Amino acid sequence: MAELSRKEVIAIVAVAGHRARLAGVDLSDLDLSELNLYGVDLMGAKLARTNLSRARLAKAELGWADMRGAILEGALLHEANLVGANLSRSNLHQSVLIGALLLGTKLQGADLRGALLKEADLTGADLSLVRIDEKTEWPANFDLLAHCNKQRDKEGPEISE
Repeated sequence: MAELSRKEVIAIVAVAGHRARLAGVDLSDLDLSELNLYGVDLMGAKLARTNLSRARLAKAELGWADMRGAILEGALLHEANLVGANLSRSNLHQSVLIGALLLGTKLQGADLRGALLKEADLTGADLSLVRIDEKTEWPANFDLLAHCNKQRDKEGPEISE
């Protein structure tokens, strides 16, 4: 259960602005859609199944956040730090991740249809089973197939019993 309500999050951000610190806070299952969370520190926060659709998260600190199943449809994540975050099965449909840091980010099964990932750093990101379409924009010279093959080779062969 979330530690704070939507109204409390709005109040904290209204007072502290982009210096708001919500690191490690449990905000799971909240509706934080359309909020301006520009630059907010959400490092290690629990945002599982949180609705962040159309939220402004540019330059937000989201490293190591648990965002499994989060709804980030149309969210603005320009230059956001998502290092090590878990975005498995999240909805990033038409989100803007230009210049975002996605090093080691778990994106298994995420919906990246129409997402803009130009200049994003996807080093070590797990992109297995992601949903994409012709509108998904990758960083220059990024090869999804080669990236996934490299990731699989790094993990080694699957062992079945």
